[in-house]
Amino acid sequence: MLRLSVFLLIFSSMVFSDILFSDDFNDGNAEDWTEIGSASFQVISGQYHIYGSSGCYGDSYNGDSGGIMSVADYSFRVSVIPELCSWAGVVARHEITEYFLLAIMPDYNLFVLYEMNPSYPTLLDQCNFNIQNDELYWLRIEVEGGEIRGKIWTGTPEDEPFDFQLTGSHINQLNPGSIGLGCAKSETDAALSVYYDDVEVTDELSSGQNSRTWGIIKTLF
Repeated sequence: MLRLSVFLLIFSSMVFSDILFSDDFNDGNAEDWTEIGSASFQVISGQYHIYGSSGCYGDSYNGDSGGIMSVADYSFRVSVIPELCSWAGVVARHEITEYFLLAIMPDYNLFVLYEMNPSYPTLLDQCNFNIQNDELYWLRIEVEGGEIRGKIWTGTPEDEPFDFQLTGSHINQLNPGSIGLGCAKSETDAALSVYYDDVEVTDELSSGQNSRTWGIIKTLF
C-alpha cells in the first residue's frame, strides 16, 4: 500500500506539468510580445490577430524570462485560425536568424517543419493535412535536446493525438531562444489574416515523461 501511495504521488507530479508560459489574450492586449514585420497586430475578442495587405508578414515573440525561454527543452501549444495566408505557424528556440518553424500551408494542404538559419532553410519533415480557411487548428511543437517534434489536430485540446506527425533530429539550434507566432501572404494574394489563441508552454516532454513513468512503475511493482 505504501509503494502504491508513493507511486501515485510521483506519477501525479509528472502528469501535472509546470506551465512555463501562457497567454489567452483575454486581458485584451498582447503586452510584452515583440512584434516584427510589415503586418498589423491587434487583440480582438480574446484572440491575437495578425493581418495586413498582400505581400506582408508578421512575427511575434515572447518567453517566460524577459521574452526568452528559461529552458531549452519545452512543449509549445497554440490554436490558429488561418483566414487568409500563404502559411501560418509557430516558432521555437528563436534567436534572430536561427529557429524552428512548424507551419500549415493552406494552399497546398501541407504541414511542414523547418530548421531556419542564415544560409538556407532546411525542411526536416512534412505531411499532407486537409487545411480549410476559417477553421481552428491546434499546433504543438516540442524541442528536446537535438530532437524536435510537431503535431496538428482539430477539435479541442482534449482531442490531441498521442503521436507526432512530424519529427526531426540532429538539429543545430540548442539554445532556449523565444517562442513565436508567425504568418505571411504572397505578393499575388489579396491580404493576410490569421488568429492565434491559447498559447501554452510547459516542461512536459512526451518521450521523457513516458520513459520516466514506466521506469517508476517497473521499480515499484
